[in-house]
Amino acid sequence: MKNAAVFLDRDGVIIKDVPDIHRIEDIEVFSFSAEGIKILNRLGFLVIVVTNQPQVAKGLCTEDTVKAMNRKITEQLHAQGAKIDAVYYCPHHPDKGFSGENPEYKIDCACRKPKIGMIENAAGRFGIDLSRSFIIGDTMRDIKTGENVAMRYQNFRSVLVRSGANDDDDRFSAKPDFTADNLLDAARLIGKIVTKENKDAEG
Repeated sequence: MKNAAVFLDRDGVIIKDVPDIHRIEDIEVFSFSAEGIKILNRLGFLVIVVTNQPQVAKGLCTEDTVKAMNRKITEQLHAQGAKIDAVYYCPHHPDKGFSGENPEYKIDCACRKPKIGMIENAAGRFGIDLSRSFIIGDTMRDIKTGENVAMRYQNFRSVLVRSGANDDDDRFSAKPDFTADNLLDAARLIGKIVTKENKDAEG
């Protein structure tokens, strides 16, 4: 049987949402993040971060900085017993013509959410059954990503958490399958869903 995964947005889900965050010292991991991820680990899910980081395209930082930020986050979580299996990030942004931008990254890519390139890349690498998987995000962009995955992989589901910005949402018409206050509550909710489905499958 293939693996199942929970895909997590980063900013506003795992760490405090700081607009255009581009400095390592601005990272603040939520107090509940490690416990939420540990629940997902115990449930047997792969835990994979999928995050848009257009600050690279905007010229605010380099990919090396994004990678260093991701390492700091995963190391802090690991120190608390929470495992992140992989981090995927999109450094691109499609809109051009702004001061200081990095033209190399100003492209209409396949990885920037709500496109599903990062999720499909992870699914191929880890052998993930997306029809048994979830995405947790704090914006309608994330929820729209979930809908776009579900169009190809039936039963892929989304959870909207209220811990982040929730502010990009006039641009995306989408409806979450579930809502929760934060990552910890979302993980507990997924645990209940999986437990019920397993019992139903056993008859």
